[in-house]
Amino acid sequence: MSTVSIEGIERDVSRYLSQVEAGEKLVLTRAGKPIAEITPAVPAADRNPDAEEAPAGTILRPIGLAEGLFVEAPDFDEPLPEELLRLFEGR
Repeated sequence: MSTVSIEGIERDVSRYLSQVEAGEKLVLTRAGKPIAEITPAVPAADRNPDAEEAPAGTILRPIGLAEGLFVEAPDFDEPLPEELLRLFEGR
């Protein structure tokens, strides 16, 4: 966690925001006293550099909310039985 004065962050906003984006927390100070903390919106480990950015104002849903609620059958990716395929195809 780094500490930076309001004047310091005003001089080089992009540098400090890059640190936050990399996962670091910043404490803003005024006259040497902490007044605010800037933390990353998404932990660095959860960031996907290849992912597209969401439009401004979009509320993103967290991943994994239904973890453990659904069970996948062990044979889920096996081919369907011929009889069922025939019914789907109308033969």
